[in-house]
Amino acid sequence: MEFEADVILYKSEKPSEMSSVETIFFDKLVPLCKGNIKSVDISVLQAVNILTPTKASLSCCNPEETLRIIDAAIIRNFAANFTTTPRFLRSGILAMETVLRTKSGDDESDARKMLMLHASKADANPNIVSNLFVHCSKMTIRREIHTQLEDWKVAAIEVIQNKHVNEVILRCIEEYGVNVEQSTSGVVKIVYVNNSCQNLRGFSGINEVYINAVHFLLSLHVYDAIIADKHDLELRLQVDIINVAIHELAHLQLRKAMNDFNTSYPILAKSNALPDNYLEFGRYVEEQIFGAPVDWMESDVDVHYLESIVSSVKSDSPIPKLTNVDEIIVREYPLLMALDYKNSQSYC
Repeated sequence: MEFEADVILYKSEKPSEMSSVETIFFDKLVPLCKGNIKSVDISVLQAVNILTPTKASLSCCNPEETLRIIDAAIIRNFAANFTTTPRFLRSGILAMETVLRTKSGDDESDARKMLMLHASKADANPNIVSNLFVHCSKMTIRREIHTQLEDWKVAAIEVIQNKHVNEVILRCIEEYGVNVEQSTSGVVKIVYVNNSCQNLRGFSGINEVYINAVHFLLSLHVYDAIIADKHDLELRLQVDIINVAIHELAHLQLRKAMNDFNTSYPILAKSNALPDNYLEFGRYVEEQIFGAPVDWMESDVDVHYLESIVSSVKSDSPIPKLTNVDEIIVREYPLLMALDYKNSQSYC
């Protein structure tokens, strides 16, 4: 599959119509990053919280407008989430500056900003978020897709078109107290990215499911030396891709139903007095489809069950649930709530 090379345009200077929120970030915070320092006092962003005390709402119905104002939304999320933190790593602030100084409208720039929007409201250790910002600023769209990635992509496309998967997602949306009046239909694209944060499995855009090729190609390399049966290995990786596609499609559809790309699922769940397993919507949908948020690479899963998942996806049939949920390994709760992020001993 061939793509034209990207051309990234940089804001050579801040436009006169720049929002007050962006002005505070670029004129008050960024200058504090000068010099050989490790962290920055970000208390100047308290002014953002005073200026805009409520969360920014970003329409899914008008992607162009959302991408026009997404920079200010990222800063507002970040200010609301982290100004109680005395200091933030300088590298993370400079990574934010790099991403925010690029113009929207380029697919690579847009992907970076959508990932940074999710990360900016993540309830996680600030150092982990800062490191993800750095990886985000270097993320690229993967243009060259070899046979293995193409096969996985076909499986991801098939599952996001599976009517039974979509029915489960819509039912879960209603359980969250959201009336599905806003259309959740439309073309959803599968896009591979290269993000050196190996724990990042994927994230959702407005009309895109982004899959981190680095994570899955690394899994292929690591588990090739562990799983002797190569048919079993391929099935596990294919089902893991299917899982990520479902997880991110769930996020995408709920945001569309609410017509807000900046939705916070934990806040939504708590406002409806839902149990703790509802706090991460993608994981909750996985529970309804598979029986649990499974670690497919580590669990002892029967190869025939893996084959039945792939077959169901291809035939547009319901995916069978696990019958031995108590025996499988569940993925840990994500450190970064807004993202499909696999926890491990070493963070990105």
